[in-house]
Amino acid sequence: MTETSLHKPTTMESLIRELDRRVRNLETAPRLTNSSIQDGSLRVLDADRDPQVIVGKQDDGSFGLVVLGPNGVLQRVGGVGYSYTPGTLTYSATTWGTSPADQDITVNVGPSGLALVTMSALIFPGSYSLGESAFVGVIVDGAGPDPNAILYSVQPASSALGGTASFSYVISGLADGAHTFRLVYAVTTAGVVATFKARSLVVQPL
Repeated sequence: MTETSLHKPTTMESLIRELDRRVRNLETAPRLTNSSIQDGSLRVLDADRDPQVIVGKQDDGSFGLVVLGPNGVLQRVGGVGYSYTPGTLTYSATTWGTSPADQDITVNVGPSGLALVTMSALIFPGSYSLGESAFVGVIVDGAGPDPNAILYSVQPASSALGGTASFSYVISGLADGAHTFRLVYAVTTAGVVATFKARSLVVQPL
């Protein structure tokens, strides 16, 4: 009698286990450094597969960085708002006037209620009278500006010289959520036309 050795084929169960192992390795493997996500987000999950960090497109359609705490409670919101306008804006009133609405910046502020604001502008006061001034401020949700955070340029002499001014400050006490920031303008003497160029506004939630 001849003894025959039989080879036991791989079972379906072991094949599925191997496929599952390979898929998990693909999910957790490092990605290419030059990869990109188009109109989407990168989510960092905890051991229970709940999101802890969301980078990119958020659930409300905005883009930024969100750090979540236990039970999905928002801890910190990131996302810098930026507006730059190289063109010219003229203004001639002593009351505050605003930039066009398309230059608004809307950002999501976290529970800290803090936002770092940086504004810059090239300002021509608009008169050859010594001491004539023009001003730039920031309003938040239509309120303000803070009188302690104003850019200004004073006419130095009988010339058409302008000056570039820049200022950074922290706004506090903002409610958790979205807020809109906008530059505003004013002059010392009504009717004197001031010119504002190269206007920029940067808002960083803290």
